[in-house]
Amino acid sequence: MNNCVEQANYWQEFREILRERLRKPCKHPTFVMYFLGIIMIMGGFGLIEPIIRFLSGSLKPEDFPRTLLSASYTYFVAIAATAAVDLILSYQKRRFLLMFFLLCLMVVYVCAWFAASYGAAPQVPLKAIFPAILGYMMALFLWWIGNAENANLLDEPVKPTAPIGADGQPGGDLTGFNT
Repeated sequence: MNNCVEQANYWQEFREILRERLRKPCKHPTFVMYFLGIIMIMGGFGLIEPIIRFLSGSLKPEDFPRTLLSASYTYFVAIAATAAVDLILSYQKRRFLLMFFLLCLMVVYVCAWFAASYGAAPQVPLKAIFPAILGYMMALFLWWIGNAENANLLDEPVKPTAPIGADGQPGGDLTGFNT
């Protein structure tokens, strides 16, 4: 019976860690602006190119779905992979979060594989869109969770000891000094 209680506590701890990693970054404008501006807009810039080519007429309407699909899965795989590596290199506390990340990363790769396979068909079937959207959303989720405790993206107040360049009192004494 005691083992079941311990197991339940691990699941509860896992849920609490995920919940905290989802909520914490929302309080930090730097994190949210980085996510929106760099990860979604700048990182997703490759998704804009096929749209512009389609709107300008240089991309045939029948080629647009395949080109956009290809741009999407190459983008979301890169985002998911870097998020996973960032978390793996920086997080040393609980293995269950690392395993969750690896499991989600496998789902992202499976989504990319299906999107690529379906997207290679002569007529891009509608079913190619589902794995692309799922992979994209999972990749953004992984990036958010993986970087939720990235000190470079969180707005922490400057400590009052900053002007002296140390924590606490500066070392040394005035023994032997005559005035």
